[in-house]
Amino acid sequence: MHEKLDALRTQIDGIDDQLAELFLQRMQVVEKVAQLKREESISVLHSEREDQILQRLTEGLNSRQARSLEALYRKMFEISREAQSCNEKEEE
Repeated sequence: MHEKLDALRTQIDGIDDQLAELFLQRMQVVEKVAQLKREESISVLHSEREDQILQRLTEGLNSRQARSLEALYRKMFEISREAQSCNEKEEE
């Protein structure tokens, strides 16, 4: 039993490594978005865009999966907005 559990945990560790790398890549792009928004005087919050992303990603999922993915992405959106806002303050 422990071998099966260890194998599954190893698989989760690998997925976590990929998720962390992808998240860091996403945050690098967020920094570029923040720069463009500052240059164009565009608001950090764009709730329509967030809703479109959630709709696209949760389409076809069961309700439990959709709720979980939505919670994850809402947190990422929050982190992204905070990063964009911090970038604005740092440049002042």
